[in-house]
Amino acid sequence: MSDSTKSASPAPISSASDFGRMIRARRKTLGLTQEDVAMQSGMSLPTVSAIENGKETARLGLVLQICRDLGLRIMIEI
Repeated sequence: MSDSTKSASPAPISSASDFGRMIRARRKTLGLTQEDVAMQSGMSLPTVSAIENGKETARLGLVLQICRDLGLRIMIEI
């Protein structure tokens, strides 16, 4: 199984910065640039950069789109 298809263990996320770091790590694991993700997701490069840098005003819909495009699953635990 390649690095891009391995299932990682869940990671706790408690801030927008944590979330951005996870997205950046996945993008890099897949060997993609921010430009690649922006084109694939249909958003601007500054938007992708803002999300990866944990900008708290990033629109949730855009964040979820990037997660889908990178194959990330989001789960909420209660």
